[in-house]
Amino acid sequence: MISILQLIQQKAAKTPLPKLRGMRLLAVLLIVVALLGAALGAIHQLTTARAAGSDWPTFLHDTQRTAASGDTLISTSNASQLALKWAFKTGGPIAATPTVVGNTVYAGSWDGYEYALNATTE
Repeated sequence: MISILQLIQQKAAKTPLPKLRGMRLLAVLLIVVALLGAALGAIHQLTTARAAGSDWPTFLHDTQRTAASGDTLISTSNASQLALKWAFKTGGPIAATPTVVGNTVYAGSWDGYEYALNATTE
């Protein structure tokens, strides 16, 4: 009569090692993918939090493309009083929306150059 221990040993002896290695590799791969997904989620939240405020770091203001900021300096009551503060001439047209971070305006021109302009002094 064969004992349960002998049956388990026989079954373990018949299990091919490459199959076990493949299963271990798959388990490690799934763990890495899960950790990478969690890290990317955390990075997305940090990016969103940094985009708040008066900066306009990307097209349409933030990563959600809300096209809105918390800036309340311009309203319907004072919009008619707005005036040009400064201008900058490039060697070609600027076809994309400039990006504003801090006091720096970043703009790309069709002249082949990227410009970083001081928004308070230009």
